[in-house]
Amino acid sequence: MLSAKWSGKLFRLLPCIVLAFVLAGCATTGDDQLASTVYQTHRVVKKLETDLTDGVSKLNVTAADLNAQVGQTDTEIRRLQGLMEEQQQRLTDIQNQVADLKRTLYRQSGLSESSGTVGPPPSGILPSSGVAPIAGTPAPSEMDGGAAGITPPAPAASGNSDAAVQAYTDAQRKYIAQDYEGALRAYEDYVLRFPSADYAPYAQFWAADCYMKLADARKDAALYEKSIQEFDKVVTNYPQSTKKQLAKLQQARAYRQMGQADKAKQILQTIMQEQPASPEADQARTLLMEMGSN
Repeated sequence: MLSAKWSGKLFRLLPCIVLAFVLAGCATTGDDQLASTVYQTHRVVKKLETDLTDGVSKLNVTAADLNAQVGQTDTEIRRLQGLMEEQQQRLTDIQNQVADLKRTLYRQSGLSESSGTVGPPPSGILPSSGVAPIAGTPAPSEMDGGAAGITPPAPAASGNSDAAVQAYTDAQRKYIAQDYEGALRAYEDYVLRFPSADYAPYAQFWAADCYMKLADARKDAALYEKSIQEFDKVVTNYPQSTKKQLAKLQQARAYRQMGQADKAKQILQTIMQEQPASPEADQARTLLMEMGSN
């Protein structure tokens, strides 16, 4: 048995002992809560980091896709501009032919272009037959429907004939309708039939471009290779053509699609050196930047 003295002391110390145990328990509980809070915060941060990383990756992919689409749109615009330029050139050619024919008709008929009235024939000049017309004899226009003294214009060169114009127009319609197989056949037929025509370089270019379109649609390396060969015909056979640099640009794109970046970069550098201020050179610089080249 404890003495009364020690019992009293123990009784007085008991509240302190209990308080010590309570404080110790509170400390343990606080540490657990803090650790739990830290862990939950860490999980939230990791989740945010993962979500942000995925989001940034998707944004990068989207940006790359948009850049590619912008590049394709720019190319399509330039192609359409090329078609418009060709149509404008054709219209100008037709207008010039009509003007030449009009001048010939007026000159041969003795008409004044400004007034449209008939002027007297030059003195001392007889009709083309060399015999003065007999009074009462019908004029040639009355006999055979032709104008007196008019020589029919020389037929157009075979390369610029109506058949050639129609053939090229038909090919263009197929291309614009995105019938690339039909357009390809039409353009190739045009080049075979009218190799020296004014639009032969254009037909050769668009034939090569049809191969490129088909290659893009089918992801066919053989068609890309064929398009490169056909574009090379533009460069080799028509070195003065306005399509020469654009043909080279398309060759570079084909090599890029085939995974042959070195050949693509070499062609792009050549374009920039030969025509540094041309639209094709601007596109070449853009492609080089996309391919990671300075």
